[in-house]
Amino acid sequence: MSNQKESRLYYMREKLKRDIQQSKFGSEGKIEKPNISVGREKIDLRTMVYCPFCLYRNRLSKFLMSGDKGISNYKAKCPECQQTMLFRTIANMCHMNEKKIEAYAKWVADYAKQGFWKKCKYEIWKERLQKYDMAIPFWRGYKKYRTTIARPDIED
Repeated sequence: MSNQKESRLYYMREKLKRDIQQSKFGSEGKIEKPNISVGREKIDLRTMVYCPFCLYRNRLSKFLMSGDKGISNYKAKCPECQQTMLFRTIANMCHMNEKKIEAYAKWVADYAKQGFWKKCKYEIWKERLQKYDMAIPFWRGYKKYRTTIARPDIED
């Protein structure tokens, strides 16, 4: 019976160690925000981000992938479309202003060669692009950067 209790305690302690969403007390007694490192920067896991493939919007913590070694800070996965992406890609999909939307358009134009249009559900993606008021700057940037491997139903 005591072994069972000890194993439960061990399991709970390990789970708490891996729980990156929990707040922690800092050295000055202030509560620190949960965050994760991407490259040299730390990103708050409560930041709202967009999936680059379906434009699903949610907190960054919802896109995290966990494996045998814990939470991955290399790859992320969209909870809606199930597409995996590099963590730095999803980390750049926050606070979408004109400049970031144009950078996203360049990314899509470059990724089209690797099958972006096959990975994304175009109707849902297009609807959300319009819903978030990103359509006009996106298409302006996309037409500037696109190559010959574009969607045939996109008019000039």
